[in-house]
Amino acid sequence: MAAKRAQATLEEAERQWMLVMERSAVRRAAFTPEQAERERTLVRERSAARRAALTPQQVDRERTVARDRSSARRATLTLKEIEKQREETREKVAAWRATLTPKKIQLQQTLATERTMSKRTAASPNEAEEQRVVARKKSAAR
Repeated sequence: MAAKRAQATLEEAERQWMLVMERSAVRRAAFTPEQAERERTLVRERSAARRAALTPQQVDRERTVARDRSSARRATLTLKEIEKQREETREKVAAWRATLTPKKIQLQQTLATERTMSKRTAASPNEAEEQRVVARKKSAAR
């Protein structure tokens, strides 16, 4: 009996959540570009404040939950959906790159180099060797 009540409660909560999401989507659709930007700014500020208050353990937990959620979502995608997402990502990245100034390009290259260096220093000897093998294969494929 309790299990049925719990299931009904979960279904009701999901139904309520869907209603809230629909109302929110309708409200956002009526925004002017200025209102939409203001709303995005507020959301970013709230998120930043919430993240700043997290402990390192909470940050790790949130990352793990997000990674698991993402993995579960990706596991349900069909090959067509995966290819569609990749194509959309390529288009977005190409559009973003087209807007970069030479200074921003230099900054992005510097950031990429720093990320690579930090990964290399944190890698074990075995991981480092695997990375070198992958890099050689990529280089040979070009």
